[in-house]
Amino acid sequence: MKRERPILFSGPMVRAILAGRKSQTRRGIKPQPDAPSDARWVLRDGLWHPCVDTLCRGVLDPIGPGIRCPYGAPGDRLWVREAWQAIHVSIDPETGYGDDVRAADKIPSDSQHGYWSVVYAATDPQANEHRDDRGFVWRPGIHMPRWASRITLEITGVRVERLNAISEADARAEGVYAVTHGAVGQMEPSPPRTHRQAFELLWREINGAESWERNDWVWVIEFRRVEPGHEDADLAAHHAATRAAEGERHEHPGDHTRSTRVSR
Repeated sequence: MKRERPILFSGPMVRAILAGRKSQTRRGIKPQPDAPSDARWVLRDGLWHPCVDTLCRGVLDPIGPGIRCPYGAPGDRLWVREAWQAIHVSIDPETGYGDDVRAADKIPSDSQHGYWSVVYAATDPQANEHRDDRGFVWRPGIHMPRWASRITLEITGVRVERLNAISEADARAEGVYAVTHGAVGQMEPSPPRTHRQAFELLWREINGAESWERNDWVWVIEFRRVEPGHEDADLAAHHAATRAAEGERHEHPGDHTRSTRVSR
């Protein structure tokens, strides 16, 4: 049976997935394995083992304990968590327009038959407006329940490699933009940069200025987006069980009264 796991993405990466530009993600292995930089990783019995040709006979020998990829294996699914909010819009019976927006105080167990609508910071036209103008604050993606997720991914490949081993083609598959000309309107046009250089900048921004030089071992997850309505029956059953479990953990919603920091 295929398994599902949540995975967190920032707004720009969510937009890249929706636009069809992103089909890979790299996540640092935690904790970092004690393996030489020239090790090759081999999958055996569900575990990834660092291996080297110790006797120079063309055979890779494991040199350390195996580790399991926390994101799954090819065929497994990932459901995307992103900044969001559950809202209810009251409709004025005279005009037919929404006249009041109310956000859930606590995370709803489900949409309650359409009572709650889900809005997403990555694509909402009011995402950058002040919370008072928008009428609600965003919830960090880490708090998104399964029922509110709009993006499901199917893993098509997994491998282990050093961060700096990323190629230009792989960096493009990460969804970043290359810069071929200076940005219009700037006093000093930005210098050209490749997809790989753009990915390096993004990695440093997320993981720290020195994270690129560390050249950590990373999980490389390749995926394709599963179109809504094209999910297997076993996953549908898994969804139902997940939502039922979530329903037991969450209380019924009320009015939103507190602020939450927007997740990247």
